[in-house]
Amino acid sequence: MVCLLEELNPFDSPDLDLQKIGDDLRVEGFITGKIKSGDGAAIELEIKINDLRAGAVVWEKRYALNAQNLAESQYRVARDIAQEFGRKKEVQNPAATVNYEAYQTYLLARHHLGKRTTKDYEKAIENFTSAVAKDASFTDAHSGLATAHVLHGQNLYAAKGLSASRGSFPSAKRSAIRALEINPNSDEALAALAFVNYRSEYDWTSAETNFKRAVEINPNNVRAHRWYGEFLHKIGRFEEGFVVQKNALALEPDSARTLNEIAWGNYLARRFDEAVKYAEAARNIDKNNAAALYNASEIYEHKKDYPRAVALWKEAMIIEEANRSRRILSKGRLSRIRAGENQLARKFNGKRLRLSDRFGERLRRARRKR
Repeated sequence: MVCLLEELNPFDSPDLDLQKIGDDLRVEGFITGKIKSGDGAAIELEIKINDLRAGAVVWEKRYALNAQNLAESQYRVARDIAQEFGRKKEVQNPAATVNYEAYQTYLLARHHLGKRTTKDYEKAIENFTSAVAKDASFTDAHSGLATAHVLHGQNLYAAKGLSASRGSFPSAKRSAIRALEINPNSDEALAALAFVNYRSEYDWTSAETNFKRAVEINPNNVRAHRWYGEFLHKIGRFEEGFVVQKNALALEPDSARTLNEIAWGNYLARRFDEAVKYAEAARNIDKNNAAALYNASEIYEHKKDYPRAVALWKEAMIIEEANRSRRILSKGRLSRIRAGENQLARKFNGKRLRLSDRFGERLRRARRKR
C-alpha cells in the first residue's frame, strides 16, 4: 500500500515504535527513503526496508546521485528492492532511457504536449524526435511522438480540414509501431495506433483490439479510455462508449475534455438534454475550451435554441482566433439556422458569420495578441 504523507506525520519522530506503526497502518512492512545533500551537486539517497514482524530494519542501501543519472537510478533502486523481496528476475523498464540528454528532451516534449495548442504540439513533435535521435530504444519517447502526431492531426483537422491532417496519422502509426517493437506492452503506443486504425484507416477490428489491449495493460490511461469511448460512439455502440468514457471521468473527475466528449456522445445518440448537462459541466470547468463551445453550439442548435447556439459559436471563434484557427459554417447548418431564426440569419454571410461591430473588434483584438 502507498500512504499519504499526512498519514505518516504522527510517526515523524526519532523514537519510532515499529510495531505500533504496523498496527496503525495495518501493514507488515514499509520502505523509507531519505535524500541527503552533500558537497557541491552530490546527492545521497538512503533506502531502508522495515520488517514490522521482525521489528527492525532488515535492509538498507545508499545511492550516490547526480543530475546525469537520475533517470537510471530509479530503475536501479526498484531492481535492488525487488531482488531483496525475493524476486530474482531483474526489474527492467523497456520504456526508460539511461541517456540524460534524451530524458531531458523527453520531459520538455511532455511539457509541450500537455499545453494542447497547435504550436505546442509541433514543439512536442520536435522534442520527441530529438529524444529518439539521442536514444533510438527509448520507448516512451516513441510512444509520446505517436501521441503528439495524433493530437496535432486532430487540431489540424478541426482548424483546416481533412487534407491538412493527412500526414499526421501515418507518422503517428510509424512511431507507435516502433515503440511496440521495443516494448509490446506500451499502452500509450497501442492507444495511438488504435486511434489511427479508427480515424484514418477505418479498420474497426484492429482499432478495438488495440484499444482493449491499451486499457487492459494500463487501466489508468485516461486518454486511451477517452479515445476508445469516442470510437464506440462513432460506430453506434453508445452504451458501451458511455461506460468507457465514465471510466475516464472517474480517473479525472474535473476533466473538461472528458465531459465534453461524453456530451458529444450523447449528442450523437440524440440525447440532447443529457448532452447539454455534460456540455455545461465542461464549460463550467474550462470556459476557454473552444471545442466544448462548438459542441455546445451544435447541441443547442438541435434543441432549436438558435440565439444560444450562435452566441456559443462566436465565443469559440474568438478563443480559436488567438491560435489562428477559425471554423466555418457548412451550407447545411447555415440553412438550418436560417430556417429556424430569420432575424439571426441576417448576421450570416455565405459560409461565415457576418461580424457585428462589437464581435469584429473582439476578433481583431484576439488577432493582435497572437
